[in-house]
Amino acid sequence: MIFKKGFWKNSTIWYKLFLIICIKMIFMFILIKPLFFPNFMKTNFNSRDKKNSFMIKEITTTEDNKIDDK
Repeated sequence: MIFKKGFWKNSTIWYKLFLIICIKMIFMFILIKPLFFPNFMKTNFNSRDKKNSFMIKEITTTEDNKIDDK
């Protein structure tokens, strides 16, 4: 209880740290995510059936089968 009261209510630095964390999270999810992690399924497949068949193939195929196919 002492830690909770001392850290959350009496600390002015906590608010600054929380603000910095929020700004970083917004920056990561709004700006960086679309640049480095584009939507692969949306850009490479037009229909839902093609997306489904690709996902089923990727999920059910093991690494050993992928090596043998090459």
